[in-house]
Amino acid sequence: MATTVIQTSTAGVLERPRLSTLERYYLRRSHPASLFIEAAGLVWVVYYFWNHLWMEALLVLIFSRLIANVVSFRASTEALYQTGLGRIALLHLQPVNWSIQLIGIISAFYGIWTHEGKMILAGLSVVFLGHLIGWHRVDRHFELS
Repeated sequence: MATTVIQTSTAGVLERPRLSTLERYYLRRSHPASLFIEAAGLVWVVYYFWNHLWMEALLVLIFSRLIANVVSFRASTEALYQTGLGRIALLHLQPVNWSIQLIGIISAFYGIWTHEGKMILAGLSVVFLGHLIGWHRVDRHFELS
């Protein structure tokens, strides 16, 4: 991510992040309204997936994501970037973080589909382990060195 320097007459030099489209998307997903809509949708996705209704699960996933996008569309990504929640959301773009969590999500949903509790728990554990990577990017005080 690059940084753009803006010269203003009253404030002097102000740093403003230059965000990619994908970063802006993830920042909007970190908006609390978007998180709650996605969480409500996820409950239904798990229910439908558990009952082997993958088409309904997919439709709910798409529909809840669409609603969350509409609700958070006008949110200022630059303001969200300044929040801890926004910076945490950008951790999901780190390739190692993203890969580990994807493996965990696939494992958890496989466990949901096959009704295997240990597979669900293992998948969720991997997702949580993926969150351990990159915290120093949120705040330098989170460094684990």
